[in-house]
Amino acid sequence: MNQNDILKEYYKRVCAPLIFVNETKLPNNHIAKVYLYDFSTEEELNNFKKIFQEYLPYYVRNSDKIKTYKIYDGIDDSIIKEILDKDSKKIWYGNQTPHRPTNINGIFGELFTDFYIKNITSQYPLLAYVSKRAYSSNDEAKGIDIVACNYENDFLEIILSEAKFVSNLSSAKTALISDISGDKNHLNRKTINSYGEFIMAYQPEIEYYRDTNLNNKIQELNMLVNNEEMGFIEAINRTNTKVKFIYFAVFQKNINRDIEKFRESIEELILKFNEQVLQTDIKNYSIEIVFIPTFSNSMELKSKMEEYL
Repeated sequence: MNQNDILKEYYKRVCAPLIFVNETKLPNNHIAKVYLYDFSTEEELNNFKKIFQEYLPYYVRNSDKIKTYKIYDGIDDSIIKEILDKDSKKIWYGNQTPHRPTNINGIFGELFTDFYIKNITSQYPLLAYVSKRAYSSNDEAKGIDIVACNYENDFLEIILSEAKFVSNLSSAKTALISDISGDKNHLNRKTINSYGEFIMAYQPEIEYYRDTNLNNKIQELNMLVNNEEMGFIEAINRTNTKVKFIYFAVFQKNINRDIEKFRESIEELILKFNEQVLQTDIKNYSIEIVFIPTFSNSMELKSKMEEYL
């Protein structure tokens, strides 16, 4: 296995069970997932810390950097952890990520969303995090939080995801609705077209992560966007590419952790999405909602994830 495959296996085997367990769905509504784990508060804090600090390099780095890691078949887990922890500190104190106060730093929600998409649902990158940030800026390119892709039965699927790491369920719902149809409103034709053109320009940085057939499909889409001057959505429709929108939120809910307690918020998000997505003119689309209710509050979790970095 190459470095990427070894890391993917490590994340699935060692890290995923620390949070992404007891997946629960509403009866008659399987497009929403709620991870109702039952760890102690101390376990929860340590689990979030471990995933954040050990996944940060994979989230931020492009494929060229990953290929330099001295990991190999049969390597001990403790050595992988040591390599990742060392690079996390370098990233955190370097210029690869914006330096922001903990309470407004968006990287926490984005990283766990990326972990879910790449390791739980096994999708592939469509944009490296490092591509979103200019060297001299403390800001990232504004737009959709996470983009990824999937290739199955000779069809390409593009994943566009919004991420929230907030105080409670109400805040999560309000923030996600804002991304769908409110002030931020990323679910519109203009934003998807412009951000789509942006992400398609960076494919050589991440081709290493993906197999040849998938890269060929990406190239076909890129040819239409770049050479035939099609809008991103027009190119998607021309190639019969599907778009999946994932709305992901981590928030505190330490009592009443029954799946029915999430029904109203989930159904409201689906309703807003169905109303708004029609205005994009995307022909083939789907929605998925992912909630992770926590026992600790968001600042406790974020502070723990920054511990010793």
